[in-house]
Amino acid sequence: MGPGIARRQVRTALERWGVSEHTIERAALLISELVTNAVEHGNHRGRLRMVWCHVRCTSGGIRLGVWGPPGNTVPQPRRPAEGADADVATLRESGRGLLIVDALSDQWGTRRGRVSREVWALISDDRAQP
Repeated sequence: MGPGIARRQVRTALERWGVSEHTIERAALLISELVTNAVEHGNHRGRLRMVWCHVRCTSGGIRLGVWGPPGNTVPQPRRPAEGADADVATLRESGRGLLIVDALSDQWGTRRGRVSREVWALISDDRAQP
């Protein structure tokens, strides 16, 4: 699954659930970043492994998650470069995904399974609760 398909599926689910457009846009950007990271960092010897996505409403908000290959390290946001390196860093097209996830989500984290790793994000649900 690529980022475009994931965005459409999240958008469709959240529209059906009556979530505001602002929250849908936030969720779509988050799932796009999570899937992109899983695809970019999930290549193993030039072969992409499967990536799974989910979105669900919980008592804590809207939870978005992407399962992919576990990798050898725990995903961490790359901190912005400083000094002379900052000029070069602004030209890079990648390396900001988890910084975006960190900025847009209320909370995010990782969970490692036996054969895969989930990176998830939680955002507030702005619908009126029954």
